[in-house]
Parts: sequence; structure tokens; C-alpha cells
Amino acid sequence: MRGSIVVSGDGGGFRSFIDDILQNQGYQRRVVASVQYYRLVPLILETTDLVCTLPARFLSRYADRRVSFELPFDAGRFTLFATWHARFDADPAHRWFREQLLACASD
Repeated sequence: MRGSIVVSGDGGGFRSFIDDILQNQGYQRRVVASVQYYRLVPLILETTDLVCTLPARFLSRYADRRVSFELPFDAGRFTLFATWHARFDADPAHRWFREQLLACASD
């Protein structure tokens, strides 16, 4: 089963901005799996012949177990958002966690 995995925030999308880039260049990929979380992808890759486009920063955690290469086209940049319910705005532990996320993203 050769094909690609898509990480979709809604857990069911079989198309991403990568497909738009490929289509503009006259290509298409065969997406056969969609998962909601990046962390699921390495587990799937271990037992299949699928491929996935993932952020380099995420892949760096798996450098000793995965073969990867830079895409042969410019994928641009994308923006990720952190979101939470308003009832946690003043929660000290939640605020600490958000500060940690911000510190990581600022590096």
C-alpha cells in the first residue's frame, strides 16, 4: 500500500496545503491515511511503507529511527495556534504551561 499520510486537525481531511502545491506543479499524491496528531505518524511509519510530510523540528526527535529529506519544493511557512477554554485563563498551572509553549516557540 504505497501512499501518504496526512495530519489533519479535524482528523478526517485527506487533503492539505501540500496537495495544493503539488497540483500547481502538475503532480498529485495518493493519500491513504489521515490522523489527527503528529505523534501518531512515527508509529504508522514503523509498520507501513507510507510517507508523510512533517515539520523538520518534529522530525528531529526521530532522527535516529527515520530517514528524511528536505522537500524538493518550497512548502512555505504555516502558522500553528494554541487554544484553550476561557475558564483556564487564570489557572496558575495552565498559565505556566502556556508560558512554556511560548518559550519553546520563541527559540
